[in-house]
Amino acid sequence: MPPGIFAAELLDFYPGAKVVLNRRRDMDAWHRSLNEAAEKVLGSWGLWGLSWWDAELFWWYRSAVLWMGIMGKGEGGFQKNGKEWAERYYERLETKLRREGREYLDWEVKDGWGPLCEFLGKEAPDEDFPWGNKGGNEFEKNANKALEKMVQRAVMRIAGTVVLIAAGVGGWWWSR
Repeated sequence: MPPGIFAAELLDFYPGAKVVLNRRRDMDAWHRSLNEAAEKVLGSWGLWGLSWWDAELFWWYRSAVLWMGIMGKGEGGFQKNGKEWAERYYERLETKLRREGREYLDWEVKDGWGPLCEFLGKEAPDEDFPWGNKGGNEFEKNANKALEKMVQRAVMRIAGTVVLIAAGVGGWWWSR
């Protein structure tokens, strides 16, 4: 379950925690990227079918469906409402943080180590900030890498089930 769904509750539960609002300032690029990813993942009947054979894949897929459903409430779904939902979401969090007098960092991955480490009171590492979703097909590569093991497990379970059924039917046929 994406923890962002419960951001307000997490803020209440951890009143002393430092808060980093991690967002993409270019909402059009964010919306386009997430919409393309969602179409590939949630539009895949094969992935949906495989999700029934692996618990981790099942919950990963259901979390994606839930997250997109929450952001896409109303007619038109995420494609029409997602950007507006995200803007309101961040506005609500910022309002809550200001009302409670809490310090927070409004940060984007492109900002790198500097502002993040300064906010956290840590020294910045002497290396580039690792970010994988730079545009192009980076997201797809990262998603495929994450899904690969879950899909392999599901396929092996399906194959094992087919072999077991075939052996059972073969044994029954041979014993007649």
